[in-house]
Amino acid sequence: MNAERTPRAGRVRALVMELEHSLLLATAPALLRSLPFVVALAIVCLAGRAPAVAAGPDGKHLYMTYCASCHGADGQGAGPAASAFKREPTDLTTLARMCGTFPVAVVMSAIDGRRYVAAHGSREMPVWGERFAGELADEPYPQRTTLFKVREIAEYLATIQQQ
Repeated sequence: MNAERTPRAGRVRALVMELEHSLLLATAPALLRSLPFVVALAIVCLAGRAPAVAAGPDGKHLYMTYCASCHGADGQGAGPAASAFKREPTDLTTLARMCGTFPVAVVMSAIDGRRYVAAHGSREMPVWGERFAGELADEPYPQRTTLFKVREIAEYLATIQQQ
């Protein structure tokens, strides 16, 4: 399996991005010399796990908040709002089987929704990229945090794939 596509690789990549951002701050040299930071970084690296990005909600929580009303709590497309649509919501548990591997980039693009392609038909799904960015407008780096939210949801969807 490609390491770039694993949830762990995504979290490690996110941690690296956060560290790069920290290096840009004036306090970064002091932070890097602080014993608690060095110990925490060592634990994360040795354990092979990165903490959730920006200490925000995890992918399952985000999915249940934003997606489950249409796609269902189990991701199979039978949420309480599904009957209101002309077309049945996608069964999100079969994406890996249909595509051969879980298409994380395609899923992230579909969730974000800001790069709509007219040839793909109408879009009944909300444009979550705009919604997330709007909710985060007063926060630092709203576009980056939006990307992290979208990635968290995509990584959660990867965990509910049927064989």
